Amino acid sequence: MQIYNSKNHATREESLFARPRSRKKRRTKEIRLLCQAAPLILMLGFIKQAQAALSTCDPGYYLESGSCLVCPAGSSCAGGTSTYVACGSTEFSFKGSTSCTSCPAGYKCSGVSLSNPDGVPEMCPVGTYSPVGVTACLSCTAGTYCNTAASAAPVACPDGYISADGATLCDQCPPGYQCPSKTSASKSECPDGSYSLGGAASCTGCSAG
Repeated sequence: MQIYNSKNHATREESLFARPRSRKKRRTKEIRLLCQAAPLILMLGFIKQAQAALSTCDPGYYLESGSCLVCPAGSSCAGGTSTYVACGSTEFSFKGSTSCTSCPAGYKCSGVSLSNPDGVPEMCPVGTYSPVGVTACLSCTAGTYCNTAASAAPVACPDGYISADGATLCDQCPPGYQCPSKTSASKSECPDGSYSLGGAASCTGCSAG
């Protein structure tokens, strides 16, 4: 005859359910560890995204030591680069520029300096001029004049008028002289038997009698 033993029955029952419970505990522990690690995983993802974002900068900025800095004057920063590019000798740019610009007519561009830290184009004074893209203003040549600042080109003297280099106006050829080429050096006295009343490119012959 088999006698029922509650203690033995309980022990067998516990052994039957021991394995499923242990698997459940392990699963619960794994889930708990994943939940604990989730913030760290997210943080690592954000760090990678931040690092990727800092590997490039917006246009007008450049990357240095992990920071995006404003592009300095006299340079260009197209964006996505780790350094800035210096403008050419006949170009200029202001801070935060994405490209360089040719020096405008009537101005000179000598670059960034202690006296001009922003590299601003400098206006040509009267008596000088400049075409687009120069580093220095040019003196108006003889036979021309530049009577305004920021002149893009010299203006030719009218017939009967003359000028020397760097002139801001033309002078009328004086009476008794002829000025054929509009330059001060071309002025000469009328030869015998001719005359001029002033403002003449050439002398007029005296009539007989």
